Amino acid sequence: MARNTPLLFLGTAASQAAEEAARGLLGSGSREDPDLLILSPEGRTIGIGAVRRAIAWSRYAPVRAPVKVVLVGPAEKLSPEAASALLKSLEESPPYLRFVLFGRDRDAIIPTVRSRCRTVWTAEERDSWAEALRGNGYSEEEVGFLLELVADRLPELGPFLGERRRPLEEWEEAVAEMSTLSWE
Repeated sequence: MARNTPLLFLGTAASQAAEEAARGLLGSGSREDPDLLILSPEGRTIGIGAVRRAIAWSRYAPVRAPVKVVLVGPAEKLSPEAASALLKSLEESPPYLRFVLFGRDRDAIIPTVRSRCRTVWTAEERDSWAEALRGNGYSEEEVGFLLELVADRLPELGPFLGERRRPLEEWEEAVAEMSTLSWE
């Protein structure tokens, strides 16, 4: 993944995690940093005007830090027009610009925005899924395997919370079956 790939923090503690990431990138603890721009809802949504201001602001190099950071959230509040305007900047930002987004509900974030970001689930969210799996009778080894398998797509664990499955055995069976297939 590119060095300045936008980050999308998800989960109940996403806003705090995103702010910490932004401060880490800037090397500053201040919300008043000249190299930090925060896009938050103006009323019910983050509108296109805010995104246009961010795009204009991002054209200039950082003042103090090695990078500039645009902190956007909650990302679910981006209006469709604002999200569309933001896409090109997410894809083709200058080397000194970082986007950090946050939200609680992955599915409420416009898919084209999500697809351009590296998703980072907060530890609290991962722990919640792990606890749910343990509650369904999965061993620590199985829980670790499943969390690693889905990586940043935690909602894909949903089917494992219904009927108890055998993920390690199913994986081994799938690998064995794949080895018998002819790719010619």
